[in-house]
Amino acid sequence: MGSARDELEARVERFVDDIEALVRRATVEVVQEAFTAGGEPGKTSGEPEVPRRRPKPRRGSSSARRKSRARYAPRTAKTAGEKARLEKAMVDFIAANPGAKMQDLSAAIGRRSEVLQPLMRRLLASGAVRKTGERNRTQYFPAG
Repeated sequence: MGSARDELEARVERFVDDIEALVRRATVEVVQEAFTAGGEPGKTSGEPEVPRRRPKPRRGSSSARRKSRARYAPRTAKTAGEKARLEKAMVDFIAANPGAKMQDLSAAIGRRSEVLQPLMRRLLASGAVRKTGERNRTQYFPAG
């Protein structure tokens, strides 16, 4: 049995020697590629040139404000008439769809829920609408 064990140890040693030789050869290849790529660290000769991105505008800059205004709808209803129109639309939708959620209202009316939330608080305070549940499970019902 000693001969099988000796043969196994010899094969393991040869395998380790082969792996060490492969690692050395791979290391030499990587170093040579680094030197042939113009000396830039981390860049190999086969990698394409990546264009640099323009820096983002600072948070307080006017171009950043212009872009954010153009991208997003207003967060509030601007005029009293618009608020009244949205409140009426909300009450009508809830009357037609008892148990509606804010996302249903938002989709039906076409305004973001952030715009409708303050109006819903006013409707709840005035007693025009009642609610059950909290957070994502909030459902709205007509008063009465």
